[in-house]
Amino acid sequence: MLLNSERRRPLDIAFVVDAENLKQLAAILSEGEPIEWFGDEAKAEVHYSVKFSDGGTVDFNSVEDIIMQPNAKERSIISLAVTAEGQMYSAAIVLRGTPSPSVEYTVKSTQIIVVYMAQKLDEWVSSMREWYSLFQVPAWGIALLAAAFYVPIFLWNNASPYLFTEGLRTGKWTRTCFIVGLWVIEYLIVKLFPRATFAIGHGKKRHHFFTFLRNGVLGMFILSVIASVLANWMTRKF
Repeated sequence: MLLNSERRRPLDIAFVVDAENLKQLAAILSEGEPIEWFGDEAKAEVHYSVKFSDGGTVDFNSVEDIIMQPNAKERSIISLAVTAEGQMYSAAIVLRGTPSPSVEYTVKSTQIIVVYMAQKLDEWVSSMREWYSLFQVPAWGIALLAAAFYVPIFLWNNASPYLFTEGLRTGKWTRTCFIVGLWVIEYLIVKLFPRATFAIGHGKKRHHFFTFLRNGVLGMFILSVIASVLANWMTRKF
């Protein structure tokens, strides 16, 4: 059959993919309405290629085999490539942290099947999207980077008189240590917002731990802002 239509969509988002997401993807590629329309002729052969942090790559024919992977920290999953080849359509999906794009899919078939598959894949990608994907947009990313660079300097200029004695504040290395220390803290906080998370095996525990830390950091930030506003109000009031 002539595959005369194609849809390719690259996306730069932060995502979390777990066992349920993988099962949903397998269902989209090997089940669904195209098969009901055209019968077994529409079925495609699905293959999975997983790359690990130690540099190894392993091919799988079943999504269940991927779900059973330990995904330990020493050999964690860093990317997943899925291909589906059949008489009625072909599809390719890639999930990875680097390089960009972090999520990409391509579907080739007749127009009606391409539209259907693209809609299903868009819905699937949306179910994995993390809320902080906004900062994957170049403009927002640059703004965040600029803010991360400037905030420690701003805090030193405005908050250091209340944090250090005059003698310590005028010390040779105090300003440098304060600013560099905050830059290091910011870097560690950014690590709590990974671009690609494979919540499979031990990766599921890591994801829950990072989520707990991330919520704690955001909670402390919100409380510190509220406390600063109250302190400023009380200073002006009394």
